[in-house]
Amino acid sequence: MPQPANRAQRMPDRKRYARVASPGGLEPTALSRKQENERFRKLAERVRLIPWEADACTWRFTYVGPQAADILGYPPQNWYDPSFWVEHIHPDDRIWTIDFCELHSAVDDDYEFEYRMLAADGRIVWLHDIVNVVRDSSGPQLLRGMMIDITERKQAEEAQRFLVHELDHRVKNTLALVQSIADQTLISASTLGEFGRDFRDRISALSLMHALIRKHSIDGLSFATLVSIAVSPFHRDGNQLVADGETVRISVHAVRTVGMVLHELATNAAKYGALSVAGGQVKIGWRLAEDDADRWLRVIWDETGGPTVGKPTRRGFGTTLIEQSVPYELDGEVQLEFAPAGVHCELAFPIREQPAGF
Repeated sequence: MPQPANRAQRMPDRKRYARVASPGGLEPTALSRKQENERFRKLAERVRLIPWEADACTWRFTYVGPQAADILGYPPQNWYDPSFWVEHIHPDDRIWTIDFCELHSAVDDDYEFEYRMLAADGRIVWLHDIVNVVRDSSGPQLLRGMMIDITERKQAEEAQRFLVHELDHRVKNTLALVQSIADQTLISASTLGEFGRDFRDRISALSLMHALIRKHSIDGLSFATLVSIAVSPFHRDGNQLVADGETVRISVHAVRTVGMVLHELATNAAKYGALSVAGGQVKIGWRLAEDDADRWLRVIWDETGGPTVGKPTRRGFGTTLIEQSVPYELDGEVQLEFAPAGVHCELAFPIREQPAGF
């Protein structure tokens, strides 16, 4: 069996590798401090950071990398003005940044911090500044560092905080709505069975509206599609529902509110109104109208051919939701009439642009 090579045979020739890897075939230890600094400077100038050097006493820059022009928009020569750095720190960060640097330059050899500077075009640029203090027996003499552009990271963190806040807000609103639905359904129900059925139906409708919001979160939803989804489960045949109106899309903000209103109208019609008998019919029409400030969508719900309608003796959840949700949620208007021939409801709300990134 062949024997493994001894340790000396297996070890590479470090000197040979060092000579090959080093400029001019020299050992790394043979490089002068000037050459080391030059190599580091060339490397730093290839990435998105600003290498710099400054006088520790005056804070006047003695060197600024060429990336300064790309990151902040000021030519490097501008940076050599004695007050340039201080004057271009964001006003909200200026005092604490100066105090922080004075303190740590006096007592630390290395420190780092994050702050904002104002770019030439007015942008706010976030920088992570890593500082090395060169000192002698008399104190700090030279500051060296790298300003790393972390603006994208800060923007991503801010976007994440916004999304978490928005999620928290929406979850709280949804839970509050569910609680309200439960409370109002319990008040209006005559039996526990009726409560269970109505509560399940309303939560299912709410879930469906949220599914639509998720699916159409970018460009909104066609109002005709919303009408079909919200009402079609309640009518017995194609003749019981007549829906006609202009082609218009509504924002996801309006989908849940209007969808729940349509669901309540359809539920009431299926229990007591035009959709509870074979000959009944519901007509839903909508059109766009304009005033001085907004475009409005006006919707008319009209029931015919059903049992004679009487005004409710008590105010239930459905009536409350129909009359209050559109004005409260959408700054809209609602008129609900329990006419003998059938329920008649008119609602209107402003059509606003879909919020970006909603």
